[in-house]
Amino acid sequence: MAPDKWEAYDNDGPVPFVPDLCVEVLLDSDRPHEASRRVAAYLEGGAMEVVVVTPAGMVEYWGPEGRRHASIFAITLSLELLY
Repeated sequence: MAPDKWEAYDNDGPVPFVPDLCVEVLLDSDRPHEASRRVAAYLEGGAMEVVVVTPAGMVEYWGPEGRRHASIFAITLSLELLY
């Protein structure tokens, strides 16, 4: 988050804004339309990017214009296989 957003935030209450970057880790039980709805809600709330990690370990980057090939924040996620 940008420092100016954190400075105005009251640490004792709920966060009153959507972070610039959100990460959604999907479970096997998540339905695609529910996950899409959450991604859309983050973006409509002001997120600049949403990173989605699928149950298969795939990483997707989403912005207001749709799916991206890479993060605008120049981040990459590398996931280790747990099983």
